[in-house]
Amino acid sequence: MKKVILIIALFIGLVVVIFATYYMKIIYDEIELGKPFNIIINENEVIDYKSVDQKQYVNGIQRKWFTLLLDSEREKLVSYMKENNYKIVPGRYHLYQGYKFKDLLKELKFEEITQT
Repeated sequence: MKKVILIIALFIGLVVVIFATYYMKIIYDEIELGKPFNIIINENEVIDYKSVDQKQYVNGIQRKWFTLLLDSEREKLVSYMKENNYKIVPGRYHLYQGYKFKDLLKELKFEEITQT
């Protein structure tokens, strides 16, 4: 009987550890990603590598922009766009302050700049 109770206790303990690990990963991911923010690029805007690296203002108020990203990751994005002659396609993008460069590549849509 004691062996059965011990096995059940070990099983329950293992299940608790698995669930705790899973939920801690979710919490850690939220902390690592930082605060979410939206960037809206209008049809008439050309957002090239220079624009990504500058603060943006609307009616004198700073708008949420790529400058909220980690400096190192924004610099990688700027280099990538400059090397490939890319601009960001107009649209609405949901980003997080803690995004890594690889996350930005998944989220953002790019197209080559054809006009001079």
